[in-house]
Amino acid sequence: MMILLSLGAFCVSVKMLFTGFSADEEYQLVMSYRLAMGDRLFMEVWDTIQTSGFLCAALIGLYVRITGTTTGVLLYLRSCGLLLQLGTAVLFYCTLKKHMRKEYAFLAGISYYCVFTKLIALPDFSNMQMWFLTGLLCMLWNAMEYDRKEQNAKRNVLILCAAIFYCLAVLSTACVILIPIIFGFLWYCFQGKKHNAFRCSLLFWGTCLTAGLLYMGVIATQGGSLERVLLNMANTISGDSTHMTGENILGRSKWMTYADDLAVAAVSMAFTALAAFLFLCAVRMIRKSRAKSPSFYMVWSVLAMLFTLGKWFIEDTGYDGLKLYIPVLALCGAIVCFKRCRTVQRELALKYAVPLFGILLFLGAFVNVLLISNVPLTNNLTFLFGAALWGVVALIYYLDSEKNRGSIWVLLTALCFTVIAGTGYTLSSGALGNNIFKLDGVVRNGPAKNCILSRDAAWVYYTDYIDFENLVKDGSNVLIVTDYFRNTSVTSCYLLKHVKISHYSVNSTPTYSEKLMEYWKLYPERMPDVIMVNTHAVSMRETDWIYQYINGEFGYTECLHAENADYYIR
Repeated sequence: MMILLSLGAFCVSVKMLFTGFSADEEYQLVMSYRLAMGDRLFMEVWDTIQTSGFLCAALIGLYVRITGTTTGVLLYLRSCGLLLQLGTAVLFYCTLKKHMRKEYAFLAGISYYCVFTKLIALPDFSNMQMWFLTGLLCMLWNAMEYDRKEQNAKRNVLILCAAIFYCLAVLSTACVILIPIIFGFLWYCFQGKKHNAFRCSLLFWGTCLTAGLLYMGVIATQGGSLERVLLNMANTISGDSTHMTGENILGRSKWMTYADDLAVAAVSMAFTALAAFLFLCAVRMIRKSRAKSPSFYMVWSVLAMLFTLGKWFIEDTGYDGLKLYIPVLALCGAIVCFKRCRTVQRELALKYAVPLFGILLFLGAFVNVLLISNVPLTNNLTFLFGAALWGVVALIYYLDSEKNRGSIWVLLTALCFTVIAGTGYTLSSGALGNNIFKLDGVVRNGPAKNCILSRDAAWVYYTDYIDFENLVKDGSNVLIVTDYFRNTSVTSCYLLKHVKISHYSVNSTPTYSEKLMEYWKLYPERMPDVIMVNTHAVSMRETDWIYQYINGEFGYTECLHAENADYYIR
């Protein structure tokens, strides 16, 4: 079984390396590239998650310096992401096996490795949040063990590492909402001696504060003045009309959309809970004995996994379908933890305090993402997977103490199968289709070289890469006008030449409005010489601001019509 699941994880790796190219992935790639090429945070760049580009930017800079090109850079970044995912999964496994049977820890580690928050393998903000918060949890858990052994030097080193992980998590998703949760955990779990919790908290938060001040100092120095940085922070918020407003990308109130999604999830959870209860009643009636029945938590979780698999394989919803097993596992784990943490036995309470902290931490991270997201709650459920995984840890403790080890094996095996099948089979919903069998084309050039896409999408990228290289001169200021909904944003064309990006943001739902005029007023050297309109995804109307700008103030002298785009050049 272990070998088969390991082979499944290997297949997931191959799939994640070569298939798909979502708009979110292209966004992270292009944003990181512009940082690697010298665009400054909160100066030329006004993206809401720009601070998350540091890791990809460093990797891209290294790749370009070594190879002298950006061709194939996407597969390189995905390879780096898979290695980092593997490294974090190994850290998770090594930490878990100190507290449970190594077979359980191995299966949990396999499950961790096979889940990618946005079904993207490169080091984007969603993966980085998962990695760094996992590192934070593992460091603090190990620090607790050294604290109990009164090995203060080792404990302090691990707390220092945990603080650094949290700083990196804040850079990834600005998750300052987690501060009260971390503060409570430090205060509760490090009480071995008088003032011990205070010392540990001081070390943790002192490290975070020092790192934050140093980072802000560097940003202010690069930006020329603190006043300009603060101004552009405001511009970053006001310039993103899809993430920082009360509407989602479909134009509905995002809070009403969240409420609808939450209601559907709650009804589905209640339905599967009732099914689990009826199943256990039937089992007891059939046995007509007092033989031990399967755990309700295990049965409920497995039914939620079957529900999720049905969404993926029968309804063909794609990865964004309702992943019901995630909130069910998180809820089951939370219930078990609250039961055990109320005990007067401090050792037992501390044992469950760690998974409870993990559940609460990732729940907070999930809420943090919802605040700035522009897609439905269902799409974001994978941000809660960390809570589900720590819920599984709590259930392992609980079921093991109840001498119900058969339920543990069923739960972990079902979880591994679900995540391997889902990640290996599905795609993010969009123009590429909802599963890997819809992919029948390969990109043969450019940054996405050797990526397997649908034939139509592969042709768009292939031809646009060729046309861009032939029609755009090195050193030009370029503005690419595109659209998220067709999932072929082609902003990766920015990587093909030594061009400057003439937009303050390259996110997957770019805004073309008078905000660009404000940007060009601050940075006149960024006014476009070339405007590329992705006609495969955009149909401009005469009432659109960008249409009026192109045909008015821009003053192009040449218009070139290519396969999938129009190029306006002045």
